[in-house]
Amino acid sequence: MREILTDIQTDSGGGKVSVMYFEDTPDVASQRALLNTFWQAVVSNCNQNATFTVRTEGRELDEATGTLTGAWNDSTPYVALGEVTGDPVPDASQALVRWSTGAVVGGRFLRGRTFIPMIASQAVVNGNLGSGAQDSIAGAAGNFASSAAGLQIWSRPKGGGIGTAFVVTGASCWQEFAVLRRRRS
Repeated sequence: MREILTDIQTDSGGGKVSVMYFEDTPDVASQRALLNTFWQAVVSNCNQNATFTVRTEGRELDEATGTLTGAWNDSTPYVALGEVTGDPVPDASQALVRWSTGAVVGGRFLRGRTFIPMIASQAVVNGNLGSGAQDSIAGAAGNFASSAAGLQIWSRPKGGGIGTAFVVTGASCWQEFAVLRRRRS
């Protein structure tokens, strides 16, 4: 399983990272290009000071154990820049993409989330993400989910159990803003 990180720079600084997992095939260059296509579509709803940079190197992991098995690199730079002038919503308020797999692990549906900061205030309607921005982000996520990238959601190994990863089969964008309260890395 391949891990690809995207560094996110906002008005409040850097340090924000989006972590995504992918199948070992296709090649990492194709996966990074498709991930960049997703971010390029998303930034049409983001403040012009937002920067999404797909890293050029990363880790390969054993999905069953989480053990590092190798590394990948691809020198092609991918940077998506926010496109909307005007103020962004506060950092605590982020658009939320919800990824689905259709798989059940431990009696629960295996799902994933991607938080998107720096949504432009123009995308807000009555305190929520406006339907235009919601549809735009959902469309970008749906296209990415149905692409050949092999995006996966990883259920980490717990309590001596075995981890597993399943390919994403669908995506949606939540109308309400979400708050990222904790993260695993």
